[in-house]
Amino acid sequence: MHQHQHQDLPESEAPSSEQLSAPLLSGESLQAVPLDSTEQTLPAVLARQETAKAGRAGERNLRVESVPVWVNGNRPSYEIVSSLEEHPLEVLVEQLSYRKHYQGRGRVQTQVIPVVPIGTPGRLLARDLQTGEELEVTWRWVPLHEPSWLGRWLGRLAGWLFGRR
Repeated sequence: MHQHQHQDLPESEAPSSEQLSAPLLSGESLQAVPLDSTEQTLPAVLARQETAKAGRAGERNLRVESVPVWVNGNRPSYEIVSSLEEHPLEVLVEQLSYRKHYQGRGRVQTQVIPVVPIGTPGRLLARDLQTGEELEVTWRWVPLHEPSWLGRWLGRLAGWLFGRR
């Protein structure tokens, strides 16, 4: 069984509840950062880039899978970092003053990345301690636009067709 642990920053360095949502996966309600009332789009982590550094013997086993979730109308994700079975892993997630450390063997799953204002950058740094491999994923929160007119029309059509039965 794979286990992971995380370390929180001291209370004085932790971001306030207005800066980020509670990063939970246990089915509890997550509270997103309120958007400016004039904003017509929702934030989403879309602009991502990966940079890999091979291990000491050229290994390239580290992988990151982003799993998007809906949180109060926003589209953050949690990340699953994997390598070879039983390889010790370290993972760091940073965004504004938010910093989470995770450790595990073979596989580490992060909590949901907190929702922050559009334009905010963040990063995940993963290390396989046995091989020396590193993988960095950087992102910037960008707008998630409302559906196009065609999407809205198709939604209404589906509601009309299937809602009348």
